[in-house]
Amino acid sequence: MALAFTEKKRVKMGNAYAVAASITFDDSYPTGGEALAASAFGLNEVTLMLCETASGYMFQYDYANAKLKAYYPRAALTGSLVVDTTATLTGDTDVAAAAGAEVGSTADLHTITTRVMAIGI
Repeated sequence: MALAFTEKKRVKMGNAYAVAASITFDDSYPTGGEALAASAFGLNEVTLMLCETASGYMFQYDYANAKLKAYYPRAALTGSLVVDTTATLTGDTDVAAAAGAEVGSTADLHTITTRVMAIGI
């Protein structure tokens, strides 16, 4: 399947355009991202894509492959936690920043809609 695209606003900026749109994913996310060509925005080339987070997901445009990728935000946990038979939680852990992981292949994101702004020519 494919992304559902709804253009919201188009603004001329000198020799370029900024196009705001809503993007809704489908029910089977492909590893590496969903195809999203510049032509969907009425552009020949996307020079910058700004993507809002939505429903806890982060999004990034892959310029080289013209795809919109979805990521889980996450933090890395270091250390260990142990739950004993009396349900007591013991251990030591620290939270450190870490890069998000791409959403898995065939994940159902059909309820996820993000707003994007593509700037290009």
